[in-house]
Amino acid sequence: MARLPNESRRDASKPFAIFTLIMLLVMIFPVYGFANTVEPMILGLPFSLFWIIAWICVEFVGLVCFIAYEFTGGDR
Repeated sequence: MARLPNESRRDASKPFAIFTLIMLLVMIFPVYGFANTVEPMILGLPFSLFWIIAWICVEFVGLVCFIAYEFTGGDR
């Protein structure tokens, strides 16, 4: 991506890749196997569905933080 001369941006590529890998791991077999249960019910949801929704919320907050970090901050 071409940058404008006065555009300042911080690079968050490596932490973003690690964050993406962690988000992937909590949704697939090795880690998700621990949460793949019906009991306990949380907010009327089976635990496995609550697990997925909770990690999607964590991912949303994480992405907002990465965008804020990368596109704000001036000349750092």
